[in-house]
Amino acid sequence: MQHIMERLVAKLTQFDIDPLLLLDTSRMELPSIPHRDAMVPPGLGPTEITTRLQKPKDRLLWADMRDTQDKMQIKASDIHNMLDMFGDSVKVLSLDCFDTLLWRKTATPEDVFVVLADNPVARSLGITPHQRISAASRASRAKRLENGSKQIDIRDIYRFFTSLSGEERELLAETEIRTEINVCFAFLPYVDLIRRAHSRGLKIIIVSDTYLREEELRRLLAQHLPSDVMRVISKVYCSVEYGTSKSEALLRL
Repeated sequence: MQHIMERLVAKLTQFDIDPLLLLDTSRMELPSIPHRDAMVPPGLGPTEITTRLQKPKDRLLWADMRDTQDKMQIKASDIHNMLDMFGDSVKVLSLDCFDTLLWRKTATPEDVFVVLADNPVARSLGITPHQRISAASRASRAKRLENGSKQIDIRDIYRFFTSLSGEERELLAETEIRTEINVCFAFLPYVDLIRRAHSRGLKIIIVSDTYLREEELRRLLAQHLPSDVMRVISKVYCSVEYGTSKSEALLRL
């Protein structure tokens, strides 16, 4: 445990020195630090763009948003006052979820599956971290053959535990969500930034490459964010529900 915490501190120190912020004239996009998305297991890459009909109110970007983006680097200690740098030019604050708004008390994303395997439910069913990661990879390949997208939800993953009953697979999915709740914590500089953005009238959204659906991700966020912060998050966009990732088309839908 001490070794894991030391690695976590090292990662936080790196974040303090060099997080990447992407900014444009109408939307402030704050992705995670350079790090594989915590909710996407190894082997999953960018997905193909899929067609999805959406209501206009569900679109991520404002109609007058420009395509050009300016890149800059800041320190974590500067997050609380960075809105002052852009005045009224920013209309939307877009935050990534994992390794940005929420962090984990583990050294790597895969370590979550080690914690999961130690849960009494997973232990009684003989679930190992390798099995969980392998099931996600197989589910992703199957989804790509089915409809051209590798976006999967958590229940797609557990369907590959074919030796288990439907009730056992559902119980495992719920156990994994509870494990995520237990290992996550909110990164307070971004919590404060949300409050500042709301006070300035900005629209606040969360965008995540994840196999959790919006209801499930909101449940996770609600366990760690103050109620006033949760209330001002107008929309949570999950890649699995739109069939595409942030790097491909999610931010343009």
